[in-house]
Amino acid sequence: NYATATHPRILCGIQDTGAIRKNLRLGFLRTIFPNVYASALAAPPVDNNESNNRRERARLAKNAAFIYFIGMQPLADSVTTLEKATANSLQSKVIELLSTINTTIPALSIANPGNYDDWQWRSKDMIDYLSAYDLLKGAGVSDSALAPAKVLLQRYAGNLYREANRSFLGITFLSTVKNNHALMTCGALGVAAVVLNDATSTDLNEQPTRWINAALWNIDNILWRDAARQSDSVEIAGYAEGPYYLRYAMLNVIPFMRGMIQFTKDTTFEVEFAGEKRRI
Repeated sequence: NYATATHPRILCGIQDTGAIRKNLRLGFLRTIFPNVYASALAAPPVDNNESNNRRERARLAKNAAFIYFIGMQPLADSVTTLEKATANSLQSKVIELLSTINTTIPALSIANPGNYDDWQWRSKDMIDYLSAYDLLKGAGVSDSALAPAKVLLQRYAGNLYREANRSFLGITFLSTVKNNHALMTCGALGVAAVVLNDATSTDLNEQPTRWINAALWNIDNILWRDAARQSDSVEIAGYAEGPYYLRYAMLNVIPFMRGMIQFTKDTTFEVEFAGEKRRI
């Protein structure tokens, strides 16, 4: 029951464009917007393997895509229309970054059971790249120009889903890890499902339906239902040790939830994960 077939869906909706442009130099956006613009113009790291460089390339892609989408640039204490040459340069930059995504997800193994620690950064990369793709779609960039990016984004999400559900010694990441790392992984998979809902594949790991089921089921399970749940309405307050832990997880979960609000009119969902069905 889709609310919209339009883009963008994650950072904002197409209906928000006017309000964003009007408020770019007001309130908290007053200082943020020039910083985002400066980041958008920066040269991306050449290296695409080291973790920090992967992170920076994704962040730059998102910021450049936002400036391209919104079509504005700072001018003293105000804003003005983005120069055509700058817009063309930003579009090319984002498409290049999206077309060269490093889709590697470190695999869990007996020798390296803690490799999922790196996923917190890869999940953020994924959300940033998906947001960039989403913004370019919203700005009217053609599907043909974005086709290589879509292939890589689908592969990236598929790799994360595969590793999160890979069984070794009879257990999987999502069946055993009930903390911020799992919430962040599911937030990224959920964003992928919202942005790439029309993607198809014979590979079960690369199907948006699988991603959305894993995301909704496990976020609900970790927060409220599992024996190792973080919280409930009666006695467990797993995040009471400090708000930062909840905030850290929600940095990935909230973009997914916001995208769901933008994308669908439904408020309850029938989901299935690991052979168990739930109404959420």
